[in-house]
Amino acid sequence: MHRRVPAYRPVNPERDQGEARVYLNRIEQVFIGTMFTGVFLNATAAKVWHATGGRVKDEIFSCIVSGEF
Repeated sequence: MHRRVPAYRPVNPERDQGEARVYLNRIEQVFIGTMFTGVFLNATAAKVWHATGGRVKDEIFSCIVSGEF
């Protein structure tokens, strides 16, 4: 191991995906799950708004970004 770089290992195409560690601990699993749930809910709310109320009055939830008019 030169400079903490592990030795090269070729890819194992026969590896079972169940063997791979996805989360390091429960806190990380909850954090990532909450983050992606929030992203999903935000996208769903935006789609619903633009399909319903956004057609009538789109500027209700819009905000001016610096430099844009």
